[in-house]
Amino acid sequence: MSEKRVKMDRREFIRKAAVGGAAAVAGAAGFPTIVRAAALGRDGAVAPSDRIVMAGIGFGMQGPSNMRTFLGKSEVQWVAVCDLDEAPLKRAQDTVNRHYGNTACATYKDYRELFARGDLDAVSIAVPDHWHAILSIAAVRAGLDVFAQEPAAATGEFTDPIVSAGFVYGTHHIGASTNQAQEAIAAETVRIVSTFMRSGQVPNVVNLAKQSPATHRLIVRHRDRPGVLAHVFEQLRMRSINAQETENVVFAGAEAAVARINLDAAPDAGALAAIREGHPDVLTADVVKL
Repeated sequence: MSEKRVKMDRREFIRKAAVGGAAAVAGAAGFPTIVRAAALGRDGAVAPSDRIVMAGIGFGMQGPSNMRTFLGKSEVQWVAVCDLDEAPLKRAQDTVNRHYGNTACATYKDYRELFARGDLDAVSIAVPDHWHAILSIAAVRAGLDVFAQEPAAATGEFTDPIVSAGFVYGTHHIGASTNQAQEAIAAETVRIVSTFMRSGQVPNVVNLAKQSPATHRLIVRHRDRPGVLAHVFEQLRMRSINAQETENVVFAGAEAAVARINLDAAPDAGALAAIREGHPDVLTADVVKL
C-alpha cells in the first residue's frame, strides 16, 4: 500500500499559510502559541530543517539492521519503507512507528513511487546484488544520497556501477561486523550527508579527478556585484572554453573580489579584451599557464 501526497512548493505553502494564518491569529488573539523546544532545535534536539529525511529499500537480512542504526541518530527522520514482500515490509513499518510513537511511516512496493515523494534526502538500499545498481542509479537520478552495498574486499578501486550515473560522489565505506562498527558507519554517513546538505562539499570523497584537464588559469579581479561572473562565463562559453575548477574570493567589506577559473584552453587576446571591456565591474583579467 503506498502513500499519495499532494506536492506543494515552499512559496505556495507560505502564501497559503499567510492567508490562513492571518485568519487564525485574528480569531485567537490573546491566546499564546506553544512551540516545543525540539521544533526550534533547542535542548540538544535537531531542528526539522537540519534533519536528514530517509527511507529504506529491502528488509530481508541487512536492511532492518541498517535502519535500526539510522533510527538511533537524532539527525535522521525515517519516513518510509519499501519492499516487494508484505511480511518484511510490515515489520519494518512497525519498527519505525514504534520508534517514533506514531503511525506515520509510509510503505511502498514500487521504488519509483517512493522516489517520487519529493521530500527525501537519502535512501538506504539493501537488496540482492543484481538490483543494487538499478536502484542506486535511480536514487541518484532522483537527487538522493545513497547508502548502498558494501565493497567485495578490504581494498579496491571505486568501480561500482552507480558511477555510470554521473554526478556521483563516492566516499569510504568500512564493512561492519559489530554493533559498534555499524554505529560508527551510520554516524559517519549522517555526517557526510549533513555536511553536503549544508556546504555542498563531500568529506573523504574518493572519486575526484587527481588532476583536471585544465591548462590555463583565468584571474579576474572585479567589484563584488551581480552579473560579473555571468558575463565572464558567457564570454568563455561563446568561445567553447570549459571551466574545470572555479574559486571566487570576496574581500572584507564585500566590495572587491577575485575569481580564479581553471580552463581547458587559453583565452586569446580578443576574449580577454571582451571580458575586461564588456562589463563595468571587471577591473582586470589575466591568464597564466598551469
